[in-house]
Amino acid sequence: MAKLEIPADAKTSAQLAEDFGISVNKLKKIIQELNIQPDFKRGVCGYYSHDTANKIKLNLK
Repeated sequence: MAKLEIPADAKTSAQLAEDFGISVNKLKKIIQELNIQPDFKRGVCGYYSHDTANKIKLNLK
């Protein structure tokens, strides 16, 4: 099976939370409410694309 390359601009939930200035728990709650799945996975770590990050950012309260 070919290994899927994760783009350089893809970020983890912890990285997104830091970028948005919110807690990781708050970000994970938003992701869960919107039922968003990671665009890429490496092991247990999920990575989100720029487009997905924008969807999350639009729903910050």
